[in-house]
Amino acid sequence: MGEDEGALALMDTMAVDALEGADFVDHYTEALEQVIEAKREHRESSAAPEPEAEPGRVLLPRGPVDRSQRRLSDSRRRLVTSTLSHR
Repeated sequence: MGEDEGALALMDTMAVDALEGADFVDHYTEALEQVIEAKREHRESSAAPEPEAEPGRVLLPRGPVDRSQRRLSDSRRRLVTSTLSHR
């Protein structure tokens, strides 16, 4: 297995199909909504929460990973075809 195939296989093991459920809470948007509401009411926004001791894993939605892999494959195919046709 080549380096590229190994990287793609690793990405497959780390990708998820849907970012839903209790483990996937958008804290940034929630905090931003609180800041906007505070500004609307002309009051100070609450202090930023302390970061977690250990950050969570970054999970990629499946669709963008698949599209990226297809683009990479298409680019390689064009490069190989172009190289072979110029020989």
